[in-house]
Amino acid sequence: MSNVFSYDGQYFRIVVLDVAAAERPDEVKYASWCSDAFRELKDTPQQTCSRFVAGSPFASRADALRHAQEWIKSHWDKKVRRAQPGPGKRELVYTVSLFRGDIPTDHVFPEFSDARLFAESAKKEVGITKVGITNNESPEYLIVWEKEK
Repeated sequence: MSNVFSYDGQYFRIVVLDVAAAERPDEVKYASWCSDAFRELKDTPQQTCSRFVAGSPFASRADALRHAQEWIKSHWDKKVRRAQPGPGKRELVYTVSLFRGDIPTDHVFPEFSDARLFAESAKKEVGITKVGITNNESPEYLIVWEKEK
């Protein structure tokens, strides 16, 4: 079953899965996966749960879901703090936008080389139709790639 979690103006899709050990097939535990952040609730069906929520398997679905929500909060807060400059200084950050059709997913990097490497590898992913890199000083794309139609 898929769940949607709202935090800090973003939505995250969470899936809780059964985990069975080969040595104890009758004992079921639960683990969870989540999607990247997205802004529009209508985009939920297109969001893939590609991030494993680290932690030991849990005894109940509710515990695994609760853990995933806390994990998202802590990781999102760290990501937002890293992207915000300290007082009096402005840091340059690079955003890689991956498009699946018209729906973008943004990933922020402090170094251009990291953003470029990520963008290069994302081009090979199935379903990606466009990849663009911008920075926080200009809305223009520094690099843009579109799949040929």
